[in-house]
Amino acid sequence: MSELCNALGANTIPIPNDKFLPLFEDGRLPVIATPDGPVAGEFDLMTRGIVDQEGVPVPPHLVIDPGHLRTRYYVYYGGRGGAKSHQFAAAAILRSIKGKVKILCCREIQSTIADSVLSLLEIKIRSLGLIEYFDILVNEIRCKVTGSVIAFRGLRHNINELKSFEDADICWVEEAADVTENSWDKLDPTIRKPGAEIWIGFNTELITDPTYVNYVANADEDMTVMKVGYEENPLLDVMMLKQAAKMKKLNPEKYRHIWGGEPKLTRDGGVFTPEMITIVEVAEAGTQWVRGWDLAGTEVDLKKPNVDPDWTAGPLLGRQPSGRFIIGDVKRIRGMPHTVEKFLKTTMVNDGPAVLHSIPQDPGQAGKFQVKYFAGAFAGHRLHFSPETGDKVTRAEPFASQVNAGNVDMIRGAWNDSYTLELGAFPNGDYDDQVDGSSRGFEQLLVPRAAQQVKIRGL
Repeated sequence: MSELCNALGANTIPIPNDKFLPLFEDGRLPVIATPDGPVAGEFDLMTRGIVDQEGVPVPPHLVIDPGHLRTRYYVYYGGRGGAKSHQFAAAAILRSIKGKVKILCCREIQSTIADSVLSLLEIKIRSLGLIEYFDILVNEIRCKVTGSVIAFRGLRHNINELKSFEDADICWVEEAADVTENSWDKLDPTIRKPGAEIWIGFNTELITDPTYVNYVANADEDMTVMKVGYEENPLLDVMMLKQAAKMKKLNPEKYRHIWGGEPKLTRDGGVFTPEMITIVEVAEAGTQWVRGWDLAGTEVDLKKPNVDPDWTAGPLLGRQPSGRFIIGDVKRIRGMPHTVEKFLKTTMVNDGPAVLHSIPQDPGQAGKFQVKYFAGAFAGHRLHFSPETGDKVTRAEPFASQVNAGNVDMIRGAWNDSYTLELGAFPNGDYDDQVDGSSRGFEQLLVPRAAQQVKIRGL
């Protein structure tokens, strides 16, 4: 054992920042200053603060050593580049060296051992010069000196076979954002050895993911929870830093999620890939513009806080002389019909005569009356009316194909994040008003100007 410790001493395990220290430290009581000299304090298990032997809180300036209170859960989450997996691996190796432990490394789905963290652990062991002290087997790693065992399992297809690990000292759950509520319900109580720990690492996905809800949003005193960012990792590769900087500039919303570790509100819809949109400062001279409208006529009712009405949305789409499409801006409002009508007229006046406004037409006789009314109310402006045909996804696909091909620009503005978030979540998001308006505007951009004029004269 001493030989192994000496070997480790010559190859110090790198810890990028102090946030990872709890993985490596042993539990120890705090030390506080008293008139009689330094004495051991205690932890208040409710507040996790430091108290003296009589339970009185100790002021920070009297704490000589804050000590370390071990918790059952160690949760590290965030975006890319925080070295979460590497530090869990290093800590697992250190624990297996210090004494005999049983470590279970698991993830939601592990079809083969290649899906596990075995290869990462092997790389760490070799880089520390400790390979002679470990046996790297087909499906587990053993420390020759201490007898520690590191095993690997998938949860979804083996959840009922994990009873043999109820005496595990550590359970490391990798890519924990993918772990389902059912898997947690069975895994958590399985790890039942007194003093056992559950290490949880993941890149943040949805705000509604069971792992995020249970171990971050509702963290309690038995959890050590750390958000880790790539900026805190001094060992991060220069190329990854460049990737982060590029995404931050071109797509701030995507950057906040992927690199900043902010959870998404809704699952990606799969129709649009909004990160392919290029943000620009201005449109090309000579751009042809159409504002497509999606109408709603309900205002927010403070007496009904659980009712979230649709928006009236009017994205401004353009076709540039280069052939690229562009989103110029988005106008949105929630209000009663008379408020919406006034909003449309104000927008038309501000847009000027060069912009065609495409408005959805209700089916049947009511739609014919609507066309006549709007044509009179908005006299002097370029108008187009047509009923909606087909489902929302079908109508959105022509515009989505241009977005996904990287053929769409977007003028920088405060509305960008709301717009790209809705596109990314469509059709699974809470709203689709901006998508519907964009689909309508894009459809009219493909109609030759001469044909547009014919439709307008026919009103």
